[in-house]
Amino acid sequence: MNVPDPITESSRSLSAASVPGVGGMQDAPTAMPVADFTNEVIGLLAQEPTPSEILVERVRPLRHAVTDGTYAEMLAGSAGLLAMLPGH
Repeated sequence: MNVPDPITESSRSLSAASVPGVGGMQDAPTAMPVADFTNEVIGLLAQEPTPSEILVERVRPLRHAVTDGTYAEMLAGSAGLLAMLPGH
């Protein structure tokens, strides 16, 4: 019996995840707790059909910033948050 390998024969692609709480970002005032992030991602992956893009709700404004015209505002806000972290 020939069973297709779902990983090598998938039309989906995997991009590196940007996980909150890694690399000092856990100190940012808007950081998402890792447990909340994990729970939301697992919930998205469990949906049928699986969404074509896995995005937690908190990242949606940044994901669509170029198309909705808020990119400059988002970039400025991110720079301000980074400046508040210790050692920056």
